[in-house]
Amino acid sequence: MDAPDAQLSDHGAWKAPDYNVLPGSHIPLLSQTKLDPDPDFKHNFARTAQWCADGSSALLQCENRSFQLFDA
Repeated sequence: MDAPDAQLSDHGAWKAPDYNVLPGSHIPLLSQTKLDPDPDFKHNFARTAQWCADGSSALLQCENRSFQLFDA
């Protein structure tokens, strides 16, 4: 199975994708997220995150065994 043409260079080798990140754009940090308060877990934090393909949101799995959606 061949790779998509958009990811091949002129020599047939894989080429890294080109991201359009504007200067001064805000890249959110998960350490700065505000999780839903939980009185049973005063020190709740995000253990893992899975970002959507366009980077606009992430699904967080938290210490208190909940899943929370984070919109960037």
